[in-house]
Amino acid sequence: MHKWKNKITKGNSAYSEGCDSEALHYYQAACQRAEQLLPHWFDVEAITAALVVSYQNLAELYLRQSLYIDALITYRSLHLHLRNFSLANSGDDSTQSIIHRAYRRIGTELAAMLKVLDLQDPKATELMDEIKDIFENHTNELNKDNFQ
Repeated sequence: MHKWKNKITKGNSAYSEGCDSEALHYYQAACQRAEQLLPHWFDVEAITAALVVSYQNLAELYLRQSLYIDALITYRSLHLHLRNFSLANSGDDSTQSIIHRAYRRIGTELAAMLKVLDLQDPKATELMDEIKDIFENHTNELNKDNFQ
């Protein structure tokens, strides 16, 4: 986890300084590191958070650069990793709860980010709506499963 923290910290510094290509490098490396750790890390909450932070930071960088398709692809990748992790741990209620909270967090932060960006481009708005739908649909499915 130390390597992941190092990459995300350097990415955040580069992002803050406006060094987008450097931030991109570190965020992509952080995503890869979190993916590697996901099935093996003993602290499910910590590794899920690492995965979410890595992908959201990368997507936010793409959004800042108006690379909406790349942001959509990034959020789709995050969704697939979370979904696969959820399926691999379907019998573990604790893990399912952590993943459910991650989806809610993503949805909340995505809504806040979109409000700040105030996207005017219709294509960008369409893509962002697709991203929101991905996470809202999964959250709705989880809620339905919990009440059955």
